[in-house]
Amino acid sequence: MTTVTTTATACTVSLSTTGMAVVGATTGAVAGGLTGAATGGTLQSTLQGAAYGAVSGGVAGAFAEAGTLGQMIGGGVNGYLQTGNSQGFMRGFAAGGIPQNLGFDAYQTSGAANISIGIVRDGIRGGLVSGNSEGVRLGIAYGQVNNAAGHLLGFVSSNFSKPKFNDGAFYYADSNHFGKTFGYRAITFGNVITGEETYVNALTLNTASVHAQWLDGHERGHITQTWLGATYIPAQALSQWSGLKFLEDAPFHPLGYKTEPQE
Repeated sequence: MTTVTTTATACTVSLSTTGMAVVGATTGAVAGGLTGAATGGTLQSTLQGAAYGAVSGGVAGAFAEAGTLGQMIGGGVNGYLQTGNSQGFMRGFAAGGIPQNLGFDAYQTSGAANISIGIVRDGIRGGLVSGNSEGVRLGIAYGQVNNAAGHLLGFVSSNFSKPKFNDGAFYYADSNHFGKTFGYRAITFGNVITGEETYVNALTLNTASVHAQWLDGHERGHITQTWLGATYIPAQALSQWSGLKFLEDAPFHPLGYKTEPQE
């Protein structure tokens, strides 16, 4: 999600490797602890989630420029939260490294192929995390829930219009201006992006401004966060509305706010 800001200018703060590690560890601990509490409901699950989040966030923060590493570390946290053990963490770490398109160019050019490849990828990731066939089913289910949430929001936001498929993502124009009401220019669930009409139409006509192109790249960065599986929607809500923004910037986002060009 990209929020609307009211400030006229922005200040970019550069952090050292140590600083990024501290930020990653802090946000990881908070996110892991809250997710552990929500999934386990006990003090032990809360502390375990916080511990894994702190370690993984700290390591990923130290290597913030390596986006794939951040994705794999985050996948490890997701694997732990689903299984409750270190084996799940390692399986999730491996699952996080599986590419979105599975190596097929059709993922970017065909809506039907995009959906099919996405289902297979989510099943592979789910099976790898759990180590059984039930995980395959759950991985597919989690992925489709995220996509369904995106299509539902987009369908309503666009006044029940069909999505436009472009370069591996489905787009809806927010003709009902829900973004202005809830404070975002664009929002992404699964591989579905809903955004301002000028932004979506400009992409379709290949007339997007530098900032619109950045916004598109940022929203597409959220598509790569599907390694979060069932935790994507609650994690995104926590990231966005708690003020932590840990899914909006490095190390868990490949094109964070600090890269935003000024208009």
